[in-house]
Amino acid sequence: MNPKLPVLIKNGKPNFPANSAEYIGSQKDGWYLFTISKPKSNRTNQMNRYYWGVMIKMIAEETGYDNDQIHELMKITHGVKEDLDIGMIGGWVPKSTAKYTVEEMQDYWLKITQWAAEFLNLQIPEPGEIEY
Repeated sequence: MNPKLPVLIKNGKPNFPANSAEYIGSQKDGWYLFTISKPKSNRTNQMNRYYWGVMIKMIAEETGYDNDQIHELMKITHGVKEDLDIGMIGGWVPKSTAKYTVEEMQDYWLKITQWAAEFLNLQIPEPGEIEY
């Protein structure tokens, strides 16, 4: 088993949680490899469940379109755009929401929520206000 221990690096010095020293001290003698990497910042499964189970579902029910149609429309109108430049052809495509960072997903939600309130008179509840 390869445990993952969170470490905050501040002013160039590592700050390990208290239980990290206990875990490290419990290992057998020998060489170990410590790897430093940033935590994954992609949107979470819970964020995805809220997006599909609340936001997209409510808009689809309000408009009569299906979930996939609403999802594609929201990506085009409110989503993150990726620029493409292939030879003499340039343009953009909507970024897959599966590749959104947490921050991109939160910005996306805000745009959709504001749009739904303004143009559909639809109040989409916040994630903590509804089960999904």
